[in-house]
Amino acid sequence: MNDKELAPKVMALYGAVIALLREGADLNNVTVAEIATRAGIGKGTVYEYFSNKEEMIAQALFHELKADCQQMYGLISREKDLYEKMNLVLIRMEEKMAEMNCFVRTMQIMLDNSVISSRMREMAENKKEEDILVTDVIRKIIDDEGGTV
Repeated sequence: MNDKELAPKVMALYGAVIALLREGADLNNVTVAEIATRAGIGKGTVYEYFSNKEEMIAQALFHELKADCQQMYGLISREKDLYEKMNLVLIRMEEKMAEMNCFVRTMQIMLDNSVISSRMREMAENKKEEDILVTDVIRKIIDDEGGTV
C-alpha cells in the first residue's frame, strides 16, 4: 500500500511514531494516547485502524523503512558503476546521520524479543514483491555488477 492509499489519519499516526522514535522515546513504553495526541487525533480513532499499539508501531516503522529503501533503490538505479553506487550510499548515510540513531534503534527493535519486533519480522517475511527493504537495495547493487546473492 502506498502513501496515497493510506488514510490521512494513519499517515499522521505513522508520523507521530517516527517523531517519537527520533526524539528518543522508548516505543515499548509509549502509550496509544501519547501517539494519538502527537498525531492530532483521538485515542479511540487509533483502534479504527489498528488492533493494538504494537501493530501500529510495527507498521509505522516498517512503512518508514520501506520508504527509505525505495528511495535509495531508485537513486542507485540511476548510477552507472559500483563506485558511484557505493558513493551514493555513503553520501546518503552521511546526510541522514542525524536520523541514523533512529535507523539503528529501528534495527534494535526488530532484533529484540518484543511484540513489536515479532510483528515487524513477520511483515518483512510476508512483504509484497514491490516492497523494497535493505536486502533488496544490496541485491540491486550486487546484481547490477554481475554478481549473485
